[in-house]
Amino acid sequence: KATWVVLFNKTLTSQAGITDLYETVKDNKWTLELLNQYGQQAAQDLNGDGKMAWGDDIFGIGLQHEVVVPLILGGEEKLFDIMEDGSFINNMSSSHIIEGMEKVHAFMNSGNHILNAQLAGANSDNWEGFRGLFKSDLISFYMAPLTQASVVSGDMQSDFGILPFPKLS
Repeated sequence: KATWVVLFNKTLTSQAGITDLYETVKDNKWTLELLNQYGQQAAQDLNGDGKMAWGDDIFGIGLQHEVVVPLILGGEEKLFDIMEDGSFINNMSSSHIIEGMEKVHAFMNSGNHILNAQLAGANSDNWEGFRGLFKSDLISFYMAPLTQASVVSGDMQSDFGILPFPKLS
């Protein structure tokens, strides 16, 4: 029951040399592969210890497990088709859905530039801390429900923008 978006920190992306994100979307070039590339480009090991750590470094991308479904659906794949007689056809095992799931899996496991909230230990007790990383200029791209824009906007240190979820290819 949510519209998912990519919030981006305009200061961090600019510092990483990433510009014209809105034009990239308009030109139909906003893909998961490009987001991943930009996330790698924007990540910084601030303390130079060779490890990316919550609160110590700038992550290129912050996300949670729930991004899987909106990424698949954003790939213009239908999980179900509705037939004329009202019956459903399950497309979950179609080659397009499986390929989409493989792309999303590869993306979510593509490197330490991605901070996955659940894998990093975020829970109901410290979820605000995870969002706080974006607000404190420690996540460049934050994949979240659109409602998060109003949550982070109040005391965000830098200006941020909002992009649609990327296409799978």
